[in-house]
Amino acid sequence: MKIKEFIPGLFALVAGIVGFFLRRVELNTVFDAQTGLAARGAPISIALMCLSTVVLIILLVLSRRICACMTGAGEDTGGVAACRTLCLIFAIGIALGGILYWVTGVYKTSLMLAFSLFALCSGIGMAFYAISPDEGTNGNKGLVFGIIPPLFFSLWLIIVYITYAKNPVKQEYLYISLAIAASAMSYYYQGGYVFNISKPARTLFTECASIYLTVVSLADEMNAWLKLILVCVVGWMLLSSAQLKSRAVKADDEADVVSSAETSDINEEKE
Repeated sequence: MKIKEFIPGLFALVAGIVGFFLRRVELNTVFDAQTGLAARGAPISIALMCLSTVVLIILLVLSRRICACMTGAGEDTGGVAACRTLCLIFAIGIALGGILYWVTGVYKTSLMLAFSLFALCSGIGMAFYAISPDEGTNGNKGLVFGIIPPLFFSLWLIIVYITYAKNPVKQEYLYISLAIAASAMSYYYQGGYVFNISKPARTLFTECASIYLTVVSLADEMNAWLKLILVCVVGWMLLSSAQLKSRAVKADDEADVVSSAETSDINEEKE
């Protein structure tokens, strides 16, 4: 792996850190302490929205240009073992965060239990994928990774909606909602590689968007174990975006092999 492969993810990370501090200022100055309502037209809120819009547009253009220039997997394989180890740590962190969120919770509801179980299963699936990312379409380990994490983040998004459905102040939960949605889409596209379905530009964009929005949302007040999950998501996305080129080319190559094999079988049957 080369340093330049981390550029999109690092750009999203640095921009997210800037957005994090803007979000902290917004939370401390824009919202009324008594009513909880946000002041309309607050400069800091406008600045954060403008930053988010610009960053997401840049990431979209950057993702399309980088993926359009992909010509091969490259020969540099250095750092792969370390990368897989870090991915394994982040996967364990997500599973651990889900367990501790349930264990330390005061009010244990069925939704909270479902959230914790999905987080645990997602962490396990991601751990298997980190250990053996070359699982084929018939591998149960890869199948778990391809299905569970998108469902987990979709469930999380539903829980956020239920929690804030009656809250008229959308600014209070805007960024965490966008962060969860971006993560769900990113894991959805990442899961496609398990089935040899390669969407490099969409994958890279959603990964970087997840990094930026998740870092910004870490400024919000929330359970410490939920923040652990979000931090691990940022780490996973950063490493995953750097490995995009090799995964995309490998998926395309495997798809070509399968297509060639099917064509050969059809020709043999005709003969």
